[in-house]
Amino acid sequence: MDLLRTSRSDRVFLTHAWFRCWWDAFGDDGQLFVVCVRRGGRLVGVAPLRLTRSRFRGFPVRKLSFLANAYTEEADFIVAGPEGRVVQAILAHLARPRRAWDILDLSRVRETSALWEHLPDAAPACGLSFVTRPDICVPYISITASWKEFLGRRSRNFRKTLNKRRNAIGKSPEHVRVELLASPDEINGALPEMVQVSSRSWKAERQRALGDKPSDLAFIDRLSTELGARGWLNIWMLRHGETPVAYEYHLKYRDVTSPIRADFDEAHRAIAPGAYLEYSIIHSLFDDPKRNVREYNTCADAYAYELRWTDNLRAHSRAWVFAPSWYGKALRALGGLRRPHRKGRKTTLASCRTTC
Repeated sequence: MDLLRTSRSDRVFLTHAWFRCWWDAFGDDGQLFVVCVRRGGRLVGVAPLRLTRSRFRGFPVRKLSFLANAYTEEADFIVAGPEGRVVQAILAHLARPRRAWDILDLSRVRETSALWEHLPDAAPACGLSFVTRPDICVPYISITASWKEFLGRRSRNFRKTLNKRRNAIGKSPEHVRVELLASPDEINGALPEMVQVSSRSWKAERQRALGDKPSDLAFIDRLSTELGARGWLNIWMLRHGETPVAYEYHLKYRDVTSPIRADFDEAHRAIAPGAYLEYSIIHSLFDDPKRNVREYNTCADAYAYELRWTDNLRAHSRAWVFAPSWYGKALRALGGLRRPHRKGRKTTLASCRTTC
């Protein structure tokens, strides 16, 4: 944790607890491949990677990639000290003879990270070629102003929509309430109701409900135990009468809250339970007098329904780095992707719509 706290990347998706839960649930198809850099005996860099068999442009490859999937908002090297030298040391180790990989897939990297800043110089210095493309643009809400000030900056149509949702809830024949589950016992006891709501959501028809994949269920169960005990989890549950009809599953780390999973019961679509729950959560964050949360990180791409809430976007990019072998060079020729790496890409709504 000391290395993470002194890096640019001090976020929950790069903590050891997150990686342990992720690997236990999703690591069956790969092999851990973690590179550590020390300077004078002190740890100054970690590349948390895994090695898998995959395909690139239809060709079989041995791929190195982050411990990441759809639950992961961002991935990165963890770097402190002389950042450029540490990034180069990691890449130099990967480029050594008798390497075990053909392609290094660096996805969901923030464009403000040390890795992204130093990759253009470090990779060629190690004899590695690479190509890049924009990845997700993540909307986020800064919890700094008052609720009234924040809402006043949103569009009139959006404010009218929020009023309609509140009115629909108010007309419901049964009482509707929002619960915040924060204690370890509450969090560990919520999983059956989350599975129940998810099984009645639109995701069930596409085999994407929480209970459809054992790995997803195991991951959420492990997170609830490990991160719940650390105070890093909140679950927001919406009840219609006594029936759970929507939930959001939030990681809470430092002063940022990040919903990594949400579902709502399709049978209650008339009262828009998912949208109402989201509204209730965001409103409560602004109304909290302690202001323990300073940012609501959507963990989503720049979808229209998220952009109604905020104009703030955080750009991520992806790089494919090719091994300095004849096969790696052939894969590079097949890449057909853009290079050079674009420093300082301006993050706007227009750019996200065209590149993400």
